[in-house]
Amino acid sequence: MLPLQERLAALDAPRPTRSATPDGLTQRELEVLALVCRGYTDREIGGDLSMAPKTVSTNRAEAAAYAARLGLDGPDAEA
Repeated sequence: MLPLQERLAALDAPRPTRSATPDGLTQRELEVLALVCRGYTDREIGGDLSMAPKTVSTNRAEAAAYAARLGLDGPDAEA
């Protein structure tokens, strides 16, 4: 009975939801962000990362919001 209790306890244990990347971004989010910064289109990113262009579009919007929070999109942002 003890192994079952241990397995149940493991299910209740908190699990990390994000990797140890900058600002808690996932590896996939970093990949999309890098390609967005290089000027790739949604279709190009989708092809490179095997993602639907619609998913890329959503990630692009999140990347833009992330950049705005960091002040990377304003007139004083470095090119």
